[in-house]
Amino acid sequence: MREAQDLLKCERCAVYLLDLECCEASHLERIVERPGKVIERQGPLNRMQSDTVSPEDMRESGLRTPCTFTTIFELRAPGTQTLVSRPSQFDLKTSTLAQIAGYAAATGQILNIGDVAAWLNEQHSEGVAQLINKTNGTPFTDCDVSLFEAFAIFCGLGIHNTQMYENACKLMAKQKVALECLSYHATASNDVTVKLAKEDIPSAECYNLYSFSFIDFELNDGDTCKATIRMFLELNLVQEYHIPYEVLCRWVLSVKKNYRPVKYHNWRHALNVAQTMFAMFKTGKMERFMTELEILGLLVACLCHDLDHRGTNNAFQTKTDSPLAVLYSTSTMEHHHFDQCVMILNTDSNNIFQALSPEDYRKVMKIVESAILSTDLAMYFKRI
Repeated sequence: MREAQDLLKCERCAVYLLDLECCEASHLERIVERPGKVIERQGPLNRMQSDTVSPEDMRESGLRTPCTFTTIFELRAPGTQTLVSRPSQFDLKTSTLAQIAGYAAATGQILNIGDVAAWLNEQHSEGVAQLINKTNGTPFTDCDVSLFEAFAIFCGLGIHNTQMYENACKLMAKQKVALECLSYHATASNDVTVKLAKEDIPSAECYNLYSFSFIDFELNDGDTCKATIRMFLELNLVQEYHIPYEVLCRWVLSVKKNYRPVKYHNWRHALNVAQTMFAMFKTGKMERFMTELEILGLLVACLCHDLDHRGTNNAFQTKTDSPLAVLYSTSTMEHHHFDQCVMILNTDSNNIFQALSPEDYRKVMKIVESAILSTDLAMYFKRI
């Protein structure tokens, strides 16, 4: 605004924003003055009324340069710029600005007002940019109008982008609140976590974890969590990566809680997949060819690879045009499983990777993501 004011050599420059919901125009908090002059504060505009403004009201309001607010609304109707300079007798008698123009004529002040709509498109305007009183006392010329119209376009774009940014910030805040609520309900309670942390964890032989003939039918829900913790202990992951034991217990319980009670892709399916990977590491001696970080990432991926599975495949999600299919164009469910895994890890007191260095954290998350996305059989069959 200061640049426009200096370029066109005017005393004051203002921008009015239109609020269609309230049928009001909102004035920007500050009106730009010439450098070295005091910046005055002015309140928001009133609703457009048929009442005229008296000179006494103007004196009491402390307006340094008389101007009108109804001009803003008149300007929107024809969609053209408005120029007022030294009002004629006809204007003094017939214009809606008669009282203000009369006050200007009576006091001898020069009244030069240039209003240009700040258009977003041909049908909608964001508001009006206004210049008041050229410093040399002359009216605004056609050249001034052309320059100011170009500036008004810039104003419209800037205002629109600002409004879009504010809306985006509000949506992000709503998303954050929704995620916090979801995380609260998706996380295991503290009582259940403390109870599991205090219980003894049976040996791997007791659960038959080393065998490829492992069967989970005899295990209750509590035993499935203990068997999972035992695999982390046997692979020395808790000690190697300094995973707090209570955090590990809460994470296992949270992962279990986020599996839906579907027929197949449920928590016990995840346990069986993780146990098979564990048997490959130990009985199959595969751990000799892998780093500790890869073992950690693969075990986590096995436990999380079907999180929040709805019992339907990707083709069903695509054909029904589900929100998940809109969000993920390929490997729909697999991307969702990984996102659920990340959500649990990002929840307070659930991050079993918290002691990792930034570089190791990036590596292990890449392993988890790659492993989970690789469970999309459609992508697998394309490669063979």
